[in-house]
Amino acid sequence: MKKGLFIFFLVFSVSLFSINLNLTGAGARAAGMGGAFISIADDATAITWNPAGLAQLERPEISFVTRMTGHSIRYKHTQNNIDNKIDLNYFKLNFISGVYPFKIGEMNLTTSVSVQDQLDFDNEIKDEYGTTTATESGSANTFNLGFGLRLSNAFSIGLAFNKWYGNYEYNDKNTGQKEIM
Repeated sequence: MKKGLFIFFLVFSVSLFSINLNLTGAGARAAGMGGAFISIADDATAITWNPAGLAQLERPEISFVTRMTGHSIRYKHTQNNIDNKIDLNYFKLNFISGVYPFKIGEMNLTTSVSVQDQLDFDNEIKDEYGTTTATESGSANTFNLGFGLRLSNAFSIGLAFNKWYGNYEYNDKNTGQKEIM
């Protein structure tokens, strides 16, 4: 019993600490570092990870990230005789940012602007015959404005403002119902 309890807590704690709580981060390099990028944040994606890292940049930069999704989800409900499939297949621009550093006396001040597609709601729901029964579309996005100021070689501060915006639309082709938010 003690061994099973130990294994449960070990697996639970490893799972708990491997969760990336930064839902808005951007960039393949940061994703490849498993979220550890937050401590170095030294490129144009720093606005989403740690805006103080922007102060390390000495040249203007532009960064863009794309997203490609291609998978299907199938769900069944035997009581209601439902056998549906959701297809998610798209390639799109996910993130774009620009960074411009300049000096104020001996201090580096870096400004950054970015736009990020945070959540996608583009889906087609199909029945067991492959007929589209409903569609969802829309997204949640952010417009970000950030600043990083290097006060010394060992200390920088940063600030980012994030404005969320987006839309959602659901069309049920069987009933003709339409919902827009």
